[in-house]
Amino acid sequence: MLLIRSARNRTGQQQQQQQQQQQSKSPWACRSLYRSPPPPPPPLPLLSSSSGGVAQQDQTAARAGGTTWSELVSRCHRSREQDSEGPEEVSQGSGRAWSASSLRPSFMRRFGGITMVKKRSAAAKATTTTNNNNGDNNSSSSNNNNNTLKHPKRRHHHKHHDNGTPGTYRYPQGSDRNFLSALIFDTTPIMKVTIVAIVSQIIAAVVAVAAVGYGVGYVALSLDWSWITDYYYHHHNDNIHNNNGNGGWRRADEETLRALDSGTCTIDRVPARDMDHERFERDFRYKRPVILTFPDGARDWTDPQLWTLESLKRSYGEWKISSGDSLEIVRRGGNGDMTSSFDDFVGHLMGERKATDEQPAYYMFDRAFYKDTELPKTLKLPPYLSNDESLNDSIFFLGTSGTGVVFHKHADTWNAVVYGKKRWFLYPITNTPPGGVYHGFHMRYWYERVYPNLTASQRPLECVQQGGEILYLPEGFYHATLNIGDTVAVAMQKKQPTLVAEKLTYQVTALSKELEKQNVDKKAVRQKLLDTFLKLRELLPGSSEVAMKLGEQYGELGHHRRAVDLTGRHHGPLLCPGLHRSGEQPGQCEALVLGRVEEAEAALTRAVKLSPEAWDVYKDYGVYLMKAGRYAEAIPVLSKGAALNPALIPFWSYLKAAQQHTGDTEGARHTQAKIDQLTQQLGA
Repeated sequence: MLLIRSARNRTGQQQQQQQQQQQSKSPWACRSLYRSPPPPPPPLPLLSSSSGGVAQQDQTAARAGGTTWSELVSRCHRSREQDSEGPEEVSQGSGRAWSASSLRPSFMRRFGGITMVKKRSAAAKATTTTNNNNGDNNSSSSNNNNNTLKHPKRRHHHKHHDNGTPGTYRYPQGSDRNFLSALIFDTTPIMKVTIVAIVSQIIAAVVAVAAVGYGVGYVALSLDWSWITDYYYHHHNDNIHNNNGNGGWRRADEETLRALDSGTCTIDRVPARDMDHERFERDFRYKRPVILTFPDGARDWTDPQLWTLESLKRSYGEWKISSGDSLEIVRRGGNGDMTSSFDDFVGHLMGERKATDEQPAYYMFDRAFYKDTELPKTLKLPPYLSNDESLNDSIFFLGTSGTGVVFHKHADTWNAVVYGKKRWFLYPITNTPPGGVYHGFHMRYWYERVYPNLTASQRPLECVQQGGEILYLPEGFYHATLNIGDTVAVAMQKKQPTLVAEKLTYQVTALSKELEKQNVDKKAVRQKLLDTFLKLRELLPGSSEVAMKLGEQYGELGHHRRAVDLTGRHHGPLLCPGLHRSGEQPGQCEALVLGRVEEAEAALTRAVKLSPEAWDVYKDYGVYLMKAGRYAEAIPVLSKGAALNPALIPFWSYLKAAQQHTGDTEGARHTQAKIDQLTQQLGA
């Protein structure tokens, strides 16, 4: 029996040796070597630190008939260039850390004396055989090894403690390898590259977020945050400073929108990207108005942040600006008559007035403010709109709901709204706006009392210009505006006209200023004015404005009948301008010329009713009453006019005369004191 058992052992050992040799020669053995760590050895004395080192372990393994770790590593290292499959996988998926050259010094110190084969059972058998050859034939030890071979998973219950001694190894419980080792050694090269790429992307994203956060933090620390406290203060003290996404400017309330806003638009609206220089010159220049729209609104042509309430207050709060009401601005040639700081204007003059208030709100209409600021540097206009300050006057506009300007005209211009809305009413130069342009109406009153009574043929071109849009207005077009909500805008107006009709109009303005000078031959100047108006009459035969002003010049030169034929105006009390300003037809004044005084007075009282805020209507009516000898009735009329325009000395002079005629000595004395005060102020 012993002989049979010994023969069987020798036969099994030979088969085991052949199997190990074949496996060690196979390229898959090399692949297994590079892809996964060697299986751990059992805790045998052969593996201890006193076993004689790598050489002695290799000799012991050689006597067992197996392939040692050193031989396997060396063989795989020599066959890398011969066998393309194994080394290719190593180079793609594992990197240098698991190359044969790198494995040799590190793993040979730990596993150099272990006979490495692909199966754990073969290694166990080889170890058992080696022990038997060394004379250790203990049956209980052999039975334990056999049990390990039959039940490989039981090795997980053997606790091998890794104490750092070469030749010892510890398995994690529940698996042959942990997750990290499986991820590194058991995945394909493509999967490894993918995993590395994903991890790299995650790291890059984290670094990017950290960098952005650092940059934002750095910028935040460098900013001036005092505007927060300013905003908080103004927000709780004045509703005008409520920052609601509109640059801090107030939007129109529902009541104002119902009163002033409109969906009607009879003006061409064209995207700026669809407009080129050729089309603009061919279809619009000096011909008809157009509104240009932009995809990103005002951001496409300026920096809106510089136009916000807080930005303007912070940068220009102490600057002096000009403002006025819609009537006086136009009467003064496009200049306000009130001077204040920007802060005072926003906080008080601009105020909280609504469109339904009786007192007109002030409107910032300043020709010097814009060009002295930093705002022009941000302007990026289409090339067909001029921005040359040597050729254009710049105008800065700021007003609340209901403000604006009455009808007037001038040279070529464009008007750009940054915040708010602006409603436009336009007439060509050949059609004088109903109600006249002698400026007897504040714009809001014209809109409420004349506009609703217009026929279809009398209606103007109109549209609501939105924030971020630019309106081109051809030379000579009459225009009036109404703001809807707090509106901030800028305009460029050519200093000199191009067309003949507007050139003659500018000449009239220059001659009218000559009449105001001292030591001037007024008759000669008026004759030049008459000749200029006759030329305009030939160019614009249907213009009632030209007809009225021509009639005035005839009257000043003593040609009364011609004056009546044109305007119905007599050279006496200035009644007809008041009628014409209030929307009456010029022929109404013929009643006075023909002696129909009662009819003329009815027209005057109607003018006062239609335009109760026009100071010159009260002047005309008051002078008429004085001429009629009705001084007591003239006093309240003239007092009302003086209250509307307290800086006009002739008003106070007429009032003083009426008081003297009625015996009001005390009233006349107070009026004279007011005249002296105004005279002193004007002299200063």
